Amino acid sequence: MQPVKQSVNIFIAFWRVIRLFLHFSVGAIRVFFFIRFYDEAKTAQVLRAWSSKLMKILGIRLVVEGSLPQKLHNTLIVANHISWLDILVIFTVLKPRFVAKKEISHWPIIGRLTKLGDTVFIERENKRHIMQVNQQLAKELTNGNCIAVFPESTTSDGLAVNKFKPSLFEPVYRSKGWVIPIAIQYLDTQQKITTRPAFIGDMSLLASVWKVLTCYQLTIKVIFNDVLDSHQYTSRSHLANIAQQQIGKHWVMQNEPTN
Repeated sequence: MQPVKQSVNIFIAFWRVIRLFLHFSVGAIRVFFFIRFYDEAKTAQVLRAWSSKLMKILGIRLVVEGSLPQKLHNTLIVANHISWLDILVIFTVLKPRFVAKKEISHWPIIGRLTKLGDTVFIERENKRHIMQVNQQLAKELTNGNCIAVFPESTTSDGLAVNKFKPSLFEPVYRSKGWVIPIAIQYLDTQQKITTRPAFIGDMSLLASVWKVLTCYQLTIKVIFNDVLDSHQYTSRSHLANIAQQQIGKHWVMQNEPTN
């Protein structure tokens, strides 16, 4: 049996680098000179289009399963977290306001994008700041907004779903809102889970981008699960556990992962 092809040749990789550079350059021009004149709806449209084009340049195929919500009133989107690509994926299919760790605000390009998306940055080690942010988000949800979080609070290798942090469910539990669990999986050419796009450990952002750039036919599967009504659960921990189970059920052992 021939080995599964996982990487593109060097010429395709550098062609993607050139296209990526041009895409970032055009995006930077829009950000610094034009986007200040856009309203919220136009800004969201530009971000979705930019994210979608970026994934095409990287040779990524996006597959969406399940029913996309028609309304996102008082809704918390929760997803497992594997890569910096997760943010772009969600930007492409939805338009929530993100909650992210403060470090992301300093990332090149991605940091700027999250700021444009009106992301709420949280200091994970500062309990007082977390309480303040939770109060703010509860008001946002009560006012009808849609918020997105990664409840694992860190990235994983994508082979399983880590335990969800109940504290991130506090705002939606207060607002008696809805929770939509989304599973994100990265698949190789044989539609098996691959760890290649995982941004974990001491890996630099540049190294992670290069691994994605050289991927051969990467597929990102986004699975929408049933909507959860938060006030039907006894506590935020109960709600977090059910959301984790909804996402985790899609992880069936698929032989050996690729990397």
